[in-house]
Amino acid sequence: MSRECFHRMLEVTNQPIERVGIPFEKAVLPGYFVPSKEAGRPTLIAIGGFDSTAEEVYCCIGAAARAYGWNCLIFEGTGQWGALLDNSGLVFRPDYEKPVGSAVDYLMTRKNINKDKIAIIGYSMGGYLSVRGALDPRVKACIPNTLVVDCGASAKAGMKGMVKHEALTDKAFDLIMKVNTPARWGFQHSSWTLGVQSAHEWVKAYEQFTLLGFEDLLKGKPMLFMFSEDDIKDAAAPSKAIVSGLLNYIKSLDCPRFVRLFTKQEGASSHCQMGGLSYAQAAIFGWLEHALCGKAMENRNDSEAQDLFVRLFTQYGDQDGGMKAKDLLNDFT
Repeated sequence: MSRECFHRMLEVTNQPIERVGIPFEKAVLPGYFVPSKEAGRPTLIAIGGFDSTAEEVYCCIGAAARAYGWNCLIFEGTGQWGALLDNSGLVFRPDYEKPVGSAVDYLMTRKNINKDKIAIIGYSMGGYLSVRGALDPRVKACIPNTLVVDCGASAKAGMKGMVKHEALTDKAFDLIMKVNTPARWGFQHSSWTLGVQSAHEWVKAYEQFTLLGFEDLLKGKPMLFMFSEDDIKDAAAPSKAIVSGLLNYIKSLDCPRFVRLFTKQEGASSHCQMGGLSYAQAAIFGWLEHALCGKAMENRNDSEAQDLFVRLFTQYGDQDGGMKAKDLLNDFT
């Protein structure tokens, strides 16, 4: 397994990567702490998504955090690989502020970190999980990469209208899974991570996973919304309303908001900037130093990226998508 290989690497590496266990209710959540080279520095909590592992997240951001002078706590919460392997039945839950709160509790026990400067980043479905985690008032900044507002709406859109009758939903999806490998894998993985047994249960389980209604709890909290060019196109495939909902949600927040679009030209347009991680890391830590440490903002969208952002939401959003995108850019870039 990848985790076992990673642990073997820890035995021979000269990198200061600590294995940690975070007490959470009756479970222990696995993770890694990567310390900054200097004491008293801020900390970035990093979490993955639907099928991520902590080891994968270390490669995305953990090693870079130390290079940029930050501590990094990577952990796997409810529903994620390591947590489920260590704690059978510890399935995903919508109130991810609870496991993130336990991670922050752990950070409060550590010495030589700045406990007033804690941020969180989440990858893929972690875009939802990280924003819920940012409801903890001790988390001072949040980076959804990429933003997921309403998992239930996305699940219904992906089912293409097959949710009106439970029995028909289950039968139709059983047929789809026989010929569609991604659909089969997605459901089988959800059976483990969400504890569902049928397609209609799959959709219902996701209905509770929403950021709507919690906007006031994010008031004043700086947020960086990271978009990859291809992700915007992919989100529109099931429904353009999903894409427009992203802009509506960002616009609804009363907090310092920033957008960073990663493009094909940079080689960082794929999901969560895979293939162009160095561009993403530079943007992440440049923004964090601005948001929490008061340094000048660097690595903004240039004019070409701003124009592309508007064009993408014009093409893949609703009829007002381009205007909404332009309004957002005028607001805070």
